Amino acid sequence: MSESQVPYWNMLCAVRLLLLALLLKQGGTSLSLSAWRQNDQCVLEPDQELLAVLPGSGWDNLMNQERPQVVDREDYSQCKQSTDRKFVVPDQMEIEPIKMTVTSFSSETFESSSEYVDSTSNMINVNSGLTFWGSSISGSYSSERTHVKNNQLSTKSIVLRNQVRHRLYKVFLGPEAPLHKHFKKRILSISYLLDSPKMDISLLEDISKIDDYWLEQPGIVGNDKMLRSSVNPIANLSTSTPYMKAVEAAYLADMIIRDYGTHFITETENGAAIIQISNLKEEVRKMTEERRSSISKGASVAFSLGLKFNFDYRSEEKNSKTNVSSGAQ
Repeated sequence: MSESQVPYWNMLCAVRLLLLALLLKQGGTSLSLSAWRQNDQCVLEPDQELLAVLPGSGWDNLMNQERPQVVDREDYSQCKQSTDRKFVVPDQMEIEPIKMTVTSFSSETFESSSEYVDSTSNMINVNSGLTFWGSSISGSYSSERTHVKNNQLSTKSIVLRNQVRHRLYKVFLGPEAPLHKHFKKRILSISYLLDSPKMDISLLEDISKIDDYWLEQPGIVGNDKMLRSSVNPIANLSTSTPYMKAVEAAYLADMIIRDYGTHFITETENGAAIIQISNLKEEVRKMTEERRSSISKGASVAFSLGLKFNFDYRSEEKNSKTNVSSGAQ
């Protein structure tokens, strides 16, 4: 490049940077927008929609249920959207396409209700380290697991679960995602109590000791103050104002867990899932491992092809024929 071309090149770079800055200012982090802003609100095109499945909600890992919002996801002023321009997401979230559209098939067999793991619990992957008396309790009280357990106990059957999942997008919270106003208000209420004069962390430890004590006394129930006072060596704790505020703070924290769940979701994969749960009759337990494995594989293949699956079983001992069928039409 000659010296005479340098000023022209510098000016061209400066113009490009200026245009880039203007685009960033107008469109947030997305440069190729079909949605547009009007009065600081995102206006969607006819073929666009707001993405419905988003992170930021609470999650009850015992019931396998989504809870109210922990993170604010109601601001769409930046019109951030997916690369295919089909969906718009809130300002404090990022959406990425899964580079290779993933369609996964899986087949699982459960011989007892204690082995069964809820399909959502298995995918949400939040049960790491969550144990109660040494046992995992993730999804233990979910409607899916309860239904499967009751059906399995009544029929003494083996459960076969086939599923196919088609994943398209990944959505995750940005580093500066703000708390939802209702959740924030409840957290600040606890903070206000803990910031009271003469408040000490030892007061909260005393409350924890009480909870631990009553967990170890399953035979003692009710609110009999005389009974509690006679058997509980730490029942006569202080009723001073700081202590009562510590009790209130602990109660409000418990209520947050009740209302918002045990965890909150920071990332989601969006797409679709088809899940089929089949019950194989008790006679299947008498089959050889090889035969049962072939039946499981056959059911999985039939499910993946959308076909009806049938198999016959003949018992050598009773010489009786049992038909078991399961299908997705």
